[in-house]
Formats: sequence, C-alpha cells, structure tokens
Amino acid sequence: MTLLDVYFEEYIAIVNHLLTVKIPEESKDPLVKENSIFVSKEVLFSLFSKNPYKKNTDKLICWNKLHLIDSDEGRLTQKVYIDNGPRVRRIVINRKTFELISSLKEKEV
Repeated sequence: MTLLDVYFEEYIAIVNHLLTVKIPEESKDPLVKENSIFVSKEVLFSLFSKNPYKKNTDKLICWNKLHLIDSDEGRLTQKVYIDNGPRVRRIVINRKTFELISSLKEKEV
C-alpha cells in the first residue's frame, strides 16, 4: 500500500465517521449540509491522531493540495456562515469530491 492509498483510506474513513456521528444539535461541529461538511480543526485533528503516520498539519496540507478540502487562498480553512451566526473558520469537505473518491476506491480495475 502506498502513502497515497493511506491518505485516501484515512480520508474516506474520517468522512464516513463525520457523516454518521451523532452530535448534540447545539454543537454544530461537525455540521453536515447537503454539499459540504464543516468541521473545526480541533475535531479533525483528534481524528487524525488515531493514525499517527504523519503530523496532523502535514495531513491537512496534503488534503488541501489534493483538493480534498475547500479552503481560502493561502489557508487550510475557509470562512463560513453557520446558521446566520458570525463567520467562523472551518475545514470544508466537499461531499461530491468525497463521493467520487469513495466510488473510485471501490471499483476494481
């Protein structure tokens, strides 16, 4: 298994976890919407820490370079509005990208 395989396996596992985790509604972290998942860096880093083959920041930088997350230019996060509140910085996972990668990973060649 290559390092790229490990990155994609971890990405798929983390996003699947974020999609299925039950959180109190007032928490809004992670916040799952139709096309995106908004998650704080702290929550994502706690999930990264379960598989410590690289530093958490290095993993996030790689996700950004692979376009697995949406971010503001020069940043690893994006400013977003959550339920008409103030703008906050969150890691934004595009669900369409996730669905594409997940389906490609499942197909045999």
